Amino acid sequence: MGIVVHNFDLSGVVKKLNRLNVEAKAPLDALMQETGRLFVSSSGKVPGMVQVIPPSHQGVTGPSAGKHGEMVVRRDISKVYATPGRIYAEIAKTDAGAAKGFWAAIKDKSVTTKARSNKALGRRQDSLSTAQGIIRSAGGQYNNIQIISFDGGTAHRSARNGLGRVTQNAPGLMVSDPKALAAYVKMRVGNVGLLGSVMNQPAELLGAKGVPKFIKRHGSKFGTAQILSTPRSFYIQFNLASFGEVQYLHRVPYVILYCQNRLKRQWPYVKKHIIAQAQLKAA
Repeated sequence: MGIVVHNFDLSGVVKKLNRLNVEAKAPLDALMQETGRLFVSSSGKVPGMVQVIPPSHQGVTGPSAGKHGEMVVRRDISKVYATPGRIYAEIAKTDAGAAKGFWAAIKDKSVTTKARSNKALGRRQDSLSTAQGIIRSAGGQYNNIQIISFDGGTAHRSARNGLGRVTQNAPGLMVSDPKALAAYVKMRVGNVGLLGSVMNQPAELLGAKGVPKFIKRHGSKFGTAQILSTPRSFYIQFNLASFGEVQYLHRVPYVILYCQNRLKRQWPYVKKHIIAQAQLKAA
């Protein structure tokens, strides 16, 4: 994905300064380099890409955004999978005896250990059927839930929409192996910041500040961005997965607009400085 911006064009100004024998290239290059740094990441009120790419949102940036992202990941996964403890607590609200029977079935040795024979597999199925029956009888919001060992996260990935979020409200699956689910949650939480890591390489090259650790830790394994600037235009080239393109595509234009507006505000002062330096040299 590549985006070229021609809207902010200083070439005419450069020609005018050249006619005045004013050397403009160096200060203009410095100005555009600074704009490139701020496009990547900004610690001021005007955000860069790092400050608008999820989990950053609505002014929540830096470490707080990372913590928010981790919370969202855990919450979304919990909308797909329930743990035995969660189901037990729900049943116990109305029937302590049924909850105890459910817990005994789901924690039976035949369920918690690997079945090594057809007989053991049969005992496991019996225990799971018992637990499933208790859930059905108990009613409540989880009465249609299906018990599985763990599907490796397939159901979670299928439930995510185009923006990577889970929109369903209640889980349809209960995982009988909570350790496997916990490992999956840990892995997904560790991916928080992966989307923003596309900006790690340009941040390092341009010396941009304000990239939080939860983004830096990923290096450039998700993708990269190349930023080229001249006094005539900005050129931003992204190389990342299709999911990342969706997230970047609608955010890049308004961050560029922020940069353009900043350049326009700064230009009168830069021009004044350039002319003043030229007059000093001529004196």
